[in-house]
Amino acid sequence: METQEKLKYKRIVVKIGSNVLTCIDGTLDTERMSLLVDQIAKLFHADALMQPKATSLLPIGVESVEGNFEKDDIVQIVAPSGGNIGVGRVTMPVEKACQVIGKRGLKALIHYDYMYLE
Repeated sequence: METQEKLKYKRIVVKIGSNVLTCIDGTLDTERMSLLVDQIAKLFHADALMQPKATSLLPIGVESVEGNFEKDDIVQIVAPSGGNIGVGRVTMPVEKACQVIGKRGLKALIHYDYMYLE
């Protein structure tokens, strides 16, 4: 498809997994993130609307866990800055969640089927 033909669509879904945004050592790949943001910005400025699609909340992307919860409880998802991101149903109790924070290759803390992003 030609670029102009692609841009006629009004909705573009961008799903980016944590493995795309991280380096082998687990740190954020800021160069790749910058390239992705530039590409998405070009589409946005071309009047193509974007609608984020949820992906599971994986332990590698979690910085901390607060409060007390059990498996299947609904919890609030908060950004490091303190802003509210959404809510979701956790797949494990708080004790287990604290053990897996920041680890790669593990079960999602919140599966995307049970997550609502604001």
